[in-house]
Amino acid sequence: MRGLIRHIGGRKIRGFSKSIECSLVRNLIYVGIVTERFNFHFTIIFIVCVTFCTAWLGSGSISPYASSHHLPLLGECGYLYNLDHLNFVGTYLMLDGQPKNLWEGSVVLRRVLYPLLSYPFMKYWGFNTGGVYASFFINILAAVLFFVYLNRKYGKLSARVGSGLLLFYPGITYWAGLPYSYAVITPITIGSFIAIDCLSNNITLRRCAAVSIVIGILSTGYDLLPFYLPALVLLLYFSKRKLFIFPSIALVILPTIIVSLFLKYAFGAPLQNTNTNIYGTIINAFLSPQPELLIQWSQLLLSLPQVLWQNFFYSNFFFLPAAFLLTYLTTRFGTSLRLTKAEKVVLWSTFIVWLLNNLSPPYSGWQMRGIWIARLYQPIFIVFIVYMARVMPQLQNNSKSKSIILIYTLACILGQAAVVILPLFGQFSLSGKLYYEFYHHSTPDAFKENMIKYGVRPLGFCMK
Repeated sequence: MRGLIRHIGGRKIRGFSKSIECSLVRNLIYVGIVTERFNFHFTIIFIVCVTFCTAWLGSGSISPYASSHHLPLLGECGYLYNLDHLNFVGTYLMLDGQPKNLWEGSVVLRRVLYPLLSYPFMKYWGFNTGGVYASFFINILAAVLFFVYLNRKYGKLSARVGSGLLLFYPGITYWAGLPYSYAVITPITIGSFIAIDCLSNNITLRRCAAVSIVIGILSTGYDLLPFYLPALVLLLYFSKRKLFIFPSIALVILPTIIVSLFLKYAFGAPLQNTNTNIYGTIINAFLSPQPELLIQWSQLLLSLPQVLWQNFFYSNFFFLPAAFLLTYLTTRFGTSLRLTKAEKVVLWSTFIVWLLNNLSPPYSGWQMRGIWIARLYQPIFIVFIVYMARVMPQLQNNSKSKSIILIYTLACILGQAAVVILPLFGQFSLSGKLYYEFYHHSTPDAFKENMIKYGVRPLGFCMK
């Protein structure tokens, strides 16, 4: 346009052309901003809807934590609940001021974060329905937070890839459809990792204190201290902030101490039970191994490679760990991309927990070792997703690697979606297999048998 005006000549016309050009530029910028905001808000709405569906498909009679057990509890509308249902009801009854004899036997009273957040929902809609509504809300909020975090730190492409991997994540479906404290495993893992990652970029005393308190508060929702306290210590140690270590440890465990003392003196709740004593049992097994059990111990040690393999792949329903491993190997040998500090310390702390659980001498009671309880290591899912999300835009100059990783990512999303959705169409084999490998708390065919017996009915569809 400017060349045409110069050809015509005339000051007024040139001035007029400049004003037109400025106006066009302003309009284009405005349209770009509006379009960008529309795309951002549309993506948020999409995340909300899909996360709701993913959680909803794990509710009612489908709830995997209940339906993958051969003896589920049958509730209202024919919905299924786990055998531990009364333990979680006990926490609500305690907060509701009910008589002590109704809740003192619960072994999960210390996990107060989810009961506190969900209490208004439970009070209005009842424990079962209100608790599920609260779970939906918390998981949706976490998914949105995760998208915003990735978008701000790594850009739009990473945010969309990461959200795509999270939206159909079976770890949401497995827990979110029941009113239990397990429902916040995914949200508090996301929050804890973001806190660690933010600290790794700029470690100051004030930020370290804030992150420590955040991790400590989130750990009152589920037992994540064994994972994120070592991760924080490792981060500070290798970042040469050793003087911050002991104050950080104190701040991380402070919320747990406060909760424990409050439960004891305000409600008279016991500080120890069979659920909490397991940690002391494992430590005692290391401190005082029994000589007569050395042969059994050696057999357990020989099985470690198989246990590691099973725990790695089935702690997060196979597709996500497999896609991460393939992506990591591709970028490791084909590019210069490496794990971030936050990713490294979370992986190492998870591996330390795994070693402590599986290297320990034999002990009696509830076992934290072996292939039967791969679910213990679910919190590493966040490293898998973040790594796969952030490497994608960094491969702009390596189209071959980018194409390969895109295939891994799409295959992972489709595989996870199949686990979540296929039961709606009467296909139970894949979901049942992965739910069983995630947690061997029952028989391999329990999920399929319960789906056939009780029907596939998410929340809102009662048994006729």
